[in-house]
Amino acid sequence: MKIKVVHIIVGLGDGGAEAVMCRLCLNSPDVEHVVISMQGEGKYGKVLKEFGIILYCLKLGPNPFSLFNLYKLPKLLKKENPDVVQTWMYHADFFGGLAAKWVGIRNICWGIRHSVLDPKKTKIMTFILARLCAFLSVYVPRYIICCADKSVQAHIGLGYDARKMVKIHNGFDLLEFSPNASAREEIRKTLHINDSIFLLGNVGRFDPNKDHKNFLIALSFLKKNGLNFICLLVGSGMVHENQDLVDLVTDLNLENEVRLLGPRDDIPSIMNALDLHVTSSSSEGFPNVVAEAMACETVSVSTDVGDVGEILVNGDCVCPTRDHKALAKLISIMECEWRLEKTNWEQRQKNCRSLIKENFTLRIMVDAYVDTWKSLNKNLN
Repeated sequence: MKIKVVHIIVGLGDGGAEAVMCRLCLNSPDVEHVVISMQGEGKYGKVLKEFGIILYCLKLGPNPFSLFNLYKLPKLLKKENPDVVQTWMYHADFFGGLAAKWVGIRNICWGIRHSVLDPKKTKIMTFILARLCAFLSVYVPRYIICCADKSVQAHIGLGYDARKMVKIHNGFDLLEFSPNASAREEIRKTLHINDSIFLLGNVGRFDPNKDHKNFLIALSFLKKNGLNFICLLVGSGMVHENQDLVDLVTDLNLENEVRLLGPRDDIPSIMNALDLHVTSSSSEGFPNVVAEAMACETVSVSTDVGDVGEILVNGDCVCPTRDHKALAKLISIMECEWRLEKTNWEQRQKNCRSLIKENFTLRIMVDAYVDTWKSLNKNLN
C-alpha cells in the first residue's frame, strides 16, 4: 500500500539535509511525497516539481511579519491529510511538529542533523529551539531520526527522549557520484589547472560550523612550508562578494592558491577534478561531502566531527577539530603519498568507493526511512 508523507523543511537551499530529503523523494516510488518549505524554493524546489512532487512555500524570511505565514501550516496539513509527517531540522521539528500535533496527526518523525551545538557558533534562536524540542520530544514525535551516532548521544545529553531515537545514515547515488575521467579533465582544463598541481577542495556553504578559517590558516601554514597546491572553495557564500572570506584569504596571502567558485550544480564533476577533498568542520552530524568525494574515488580527509569516523574508517584520514597544525600535517602527508607513492594512492582511491558502496548507498538509506515510516502504524503496511 502506498503511503503519503508530508516533509516540512526549513528551506530548500544548498545543504546536506535538503539533499537527503530530495534524494528520498526522488527514489521511493512506494511513497507519495509532499514537501512544505518554510522559506522558498531554493536549489531543490525546481527538481522536486519537475519530478511531480507537490511543493508549498511559506516564504518565511528576515521580516518578522513573515512569521504570520506559519498559520498556513496547519491548513496545509489538514488539506494533505498525510499518513506521516517528517520534519527536518530544529525549526521544522518545532513548528512543524506542533502544527501536525494540533491538527491531530499522530505519526510525526523529527529529523536531526547536528551532532554538537556550539553556543559560540550556533544562532541563539536555533539553540533555544533545540532546548524546547528536547522538552517536547516526550510528547510530539513518535520517532526522532538522527543521521549519526554522535548526534543521537549529543541530543540525549540535551534531554531528548532516548526511547524514540533512530539512527539512519545518509545514502548516496553511486551512478551520480562515480569516477569520471572526462569530467576531471574538463573541470581542470576550464580552470587552467594541469595534473601536476595538487588540487585540494572544500565543498560546503560559508558557515561558522564549517570552520573555513581553520582550513585557510592550515593552508597558509602549508604554503609557508613550501607546499605547492591550488584549493577550490565551493558552495553558497564562496564568492568574491563575501568580504569576510576575501579579507581572510588576503590576510593569509592565499590569493594565488584559493579559487572561489561559489555554488555549483556539477558537484560530482568537481569531486572528480580534486586530488584531495578536505572537510574542516567544527560541528557536523554526517558530512555528506566526505562520502560524495569518496564515491568518486577522490581521497577525503576530515576533522573528527559527527560519524565521520564511520565513513573514514582509516584513522590516518581524520584529525582533531579547530587544530590548524594537525589539519596541515594531515594534508601534507596526503600530498606526499599522492606525489611519491602512486600505487598506494591509486589503491586508496579504489578503497574509498568500495567503503561507500558497502555501507552508504542510496538504497540502504531509502529502505531504512520507508521501513521506519511504515512501522509507525500497522495499517500502513
